[in-house]
Amino acid sequence: SPSLDKEISDVLKKCASSLEVVEILEYMKNVDTNDELKPSAPEIAITDLKLTQTSPDDTRKRYRPAKLPRNEKERQQLLDSLEILDTERETMYDGILWLVTTICGTEMGAISLVDRDRQFFKSHVGLGVSQTGRNEAFCGHAILQPGKILYVPDTLEDERFAENPLVTGGPQIRFYAGMPLATGDSGFGTLCVISEEARELTEPQLIALSKLGQICRDQMLLRKKNRHLNDMINALSENKEALIIARNRFLKAAEDKVKFLANLTHELRAPLNAIVGYTELIKESSDKKSLEDAECVESISFGSRVLASTVNSVLDFMKIRSGKWNLDISSVKISRVIKSISALQESVAKRKNITLETTIDPTLHRGLMIDQMKLTQAINNIVSNAIKFTEAPGKVWLRAKRVSSQRRFLSHDKKKRTKDDIIILGQCKLSSGSEDMKHHALLVEVEDEGCGIAQKSLVSIFESFQQENSNICRTHGGTGLGLAIVKGIVTMMGGWIYVESTREKGSCFSILVPYEKGNALVEDGAKSVANAADATEGFCLPDHVRLLFAEDDFLSQKLIKRFLVKKGMKCTICSNGQILVDNVKEVLKDKEARPLIFTDLEMPVMDGLSALKELRSLKVKRDLIIVALTGSPEKLREMNPGFDYILGKPLQFKLLHSLMRRICLSIEHVKISRTSP
Repeated sequence: SPSLDKEISDVLKKCASSLEVVEILEYMKNVDTNDELKPSAPEIAITDLKLTQTSPDDTRKRYRPAKLPRNEKERQQLLDSLEILDTERETMYDGILWLVTTICGTEMGAISLVDRDRQFFKSHVGLGVSQTGRNEAFCGHAILQPGKILYVPDTLEDERFAENPLVTGGPQIRFYAGMPLATGDSGFGTLCVISEEARELTEPQLIALSKLGQICRDQMLLRKKNRHLNDMINALSENKEALIIARNRFLKAAEDKVKFLANLTHELRAPLNAIVGYTELIKESSDKKSLEDAECVESISFGSRVLASTVNSVLDFMKIRSGKWNLDISSVKISRVIKSISALQESVAKRKNITLETTIDPTLHRGLMIDQMKLTQAINNIVSNAIKFTEAPGKVWLRAKRVSSQRRFLSHDKKKRTKDDIIILGQCKLSSGSEDMKHHALLVEVEDEGCGIAQKSLVSIFESFQQENSNICRTHGGTGLGLAIVKGIVTMMGGWIYVESTREKGSCFSILVPYEKGNALVEDGAKSVANAADATEGFCLPDHVRLLFAEDDFLSQKLIKRFLVKKGMKCTICSNGQILVDNVKEVLKDKEARPLIFTDLEMPVMDGLSALKELRSLKVKRDLIIVALTGSPEKLREMNPGFDYILGKPLQFKLLHSLMRRICLSIEHVKISRTSP
């Protein structure tokens, strides 16, 4: 009836969203009340349904249990893997069974799973039991031919089932049709319809049984896949947690390593700074020294500075690795920077009888917005390497050029690119362009006549602690960090490194760094202080100015005191920030006294930053002038914590003396404005 058709249609749509079910519905619309196909229906022969039917044979025994399949072991493993035996009934399977029994018009039915010695009903209707023995199971016969419906119109006429206990006793089965649930040749159960009366099924009903059996099978296999997927997700979640724990441990270890190296370099820097300072004092002494003594002092000075440079390289590298090194952009007079580098390296080159030739492009903008300290360090490292690996009477060229373009400097020769995006093999071929163009870059080329580098090593030499081979370290020394630091600096600046080398002929290293035009009249603060050193002759500390130095290292304390005594000045030395604060409070009790405070940053009890905060909180009418002494002046300038001036370590006594003179003159004449030099 139309109402039954609608009800069946609704149930089908609720039970499965399958195109095959929709095909069943569309097919059934074309079947009339006499179960004959209308002319418009597709012609499907009953033989196409793959039915298994047996003719009656009264000469045989009329009850025969099913044989075991040849692949019984694999079939049982498949059933066990579904993990569906002895589970509760589920709405989805009950819905499929209701649908198929309604379509086929039977009062009984089951979704049966054939176990080792029983059949378990995942869903059943009209049977009154949840399982039976395997010997009497109709489904045991059905799974022997996967893909074919076991069709028994009348059990009393079939020698396999006529005297089956399920036929002769309850539930008195007279009709059975079961679609095997199988994958390949392994059947593990059936979707079956059962009746107490012998009957025939129409072709559409058999099609519905077949299709719904496939849906039932697919749901079971899909559940297995979903369970496997959930297991994988859980395993991944556990692995993710383990990875997170491992990552956190790695980051903690990396952080501990950075802290350890920072503390180590601090402990190394203090005595090194003292050695450098004492040798400078000895060199400036007016006492006459023999030539041999002068050479010894010079050797001590050179060695201590090399060692200090190595310590600083390790610390700089760790800053790059930890991401705690930032750019300090300011307007820089680039020609002065290049000339300073050339002057510094020229003395080293002369000692090796090597010529250093420096060329500066006259069209290069005079003022560049760039990080002067880091650019200087990068160029110095490359020039130092060029001189180191060039034998006398060789030559090294240092060239600074301008490269301009209307587009950003993003595209380069892809054929020359390496796996490391910023390292490019070959020389830079970009044209200089016009000064009026929109984008500009500084190109610094360092070319030498040294031993050259093998092509396979041109990229690896930029990795940390890497040199071309072990002989390099024994012959020329070095830590293998110089080029790694260059790479880190150039990366921070958004630039590129070009490298070209030929064995026994030499190498050319170039860095291309984008920049914005800056003020050409800019003066470097530290340089201005150094120039003022010429005017320090005869400088005396005013009587009302009280010098206070906070420094925890004993050697540094003695060095500062000796320098000031030599200049005829008195000072109070404090071993930590708390002692400094207490002494400043005592000085401030004298209404005429003006404290001039110099403080280290890393000290026990109270560090320099805490002391700064404490001193700034004092309610006094007089301005407190506080100068920081640090081995990392660039980092402190980025922090801008509130110091009036910042001096780098090791202390350059000319700069210290010059700064003290400038501050004292300002105290006498103008109010100090808190700005970094």
